[in-house]
Amino acid sequence: MIKDSNAILFVHIGPTLPPWLGEALHQARIFNRAPIYLVAEKSALDAIELPAELNITALHLEAVPISEKHKTFRRISPMDTSFAEGFWTFTTERFFVVESAMRLFGLRNVLHLENDVLLYCDIARLTPILARLYSGVASTFINDGLCVPGLVYIPDVGAAARLTRALLGALEAAIRAAPTLAQCQQTNDMTLLGMLRAEGAYLIDHLPIVPPDYPAPLRSELGHVPADPSRYSAHFDALNYIFDGAALGQYFGGVDPRNAPPPSNGFVNPSTVFDPRLLNPHMISDNEGRKIPVVETASGIVRVANLHMHSKDLRPFMSV
Repeated sequence: MIKDSNAILFVHIGPTLPPWLGEALHQARIFNRAPIYLVAEKSALDAIELPAELNITALHLEAVPISEKHKTFRRISPMDTSFAEGFWTFTTERFFVVESAMRLFGLRNVLHLENDVLLYCDIARLTPILARLYSGVASTFINDGLCVPGLVYIPDVGAAARLTRALLGALEAAIRAAPTLAQCQQTNDMTLLGMLRAEGAYLIDHLPIVPPDYPAPLRSELGHVPADPSRYSAHFDALNYIFDGAALGQYFGGVDPRNAPPPSNGFVNPSTVFDPRLLNPHMISDNEGRKIPVVETASGIVRVANLHMHSKDLRPFMSV
């Protein structure tokens, strides 16, 4: 059994791998010597050739055991399967795959990344700090009811198991509460994780998405006001990074052209409790000449750990 105390894990469910995944893998390797795993269907992996220099461990999805929870999810899920070859089903289902893959390969201190996320930090330095701060899963909430889990920290398989058990319970509750099938089909990973936030930090907690001295009250354009604004900069002083739940990625690169006609650079997500324009996001070069995203406040320049590129146009924001 492989046992890695720090690992980056990508999971893709579906018949074909997206063309931008290679850029996300390459970017993750620029900053990391840690193992990088890619779990995907055998046919999808057979259709591509991963560059040997990236040293990616590719795992066939068919070899990952299907848990009883996973089987139950497949049986009861009402999620819309018509959009993008089952996208809304797969984004939630992947958490069951993450748990089983972590159990199978003995992984701890995992950063799970979606395939349109660019990573700008060394997890060998980051995850020991995360492990001290979080006993459960941590991700990027953009308001009190919505998590955009492009980057998810998972300390161990126990935390992953607690999350999938709670996800299944939240899905069952959402099914019971939805008055119509159409409304039930609108359930997705973001809303389910948002429901679980109230269960407590042992289950899922906030990664910081703004510095503590963000220069305005936290409030989205749609009127979301956090019950506890400090949670949106939680642990910033220990991490010295903020994390992107797509708000900065959408500001830099715009939105997915399938959702809106380009160009949409400078887009401000109306559901996010901060306005990127007040942080002056821009790219600079670090001490090794690598391009990295930063924001600015009165206290100075703050590094951004990742960009969630909703536009799927990753290349302009890669570090090389």
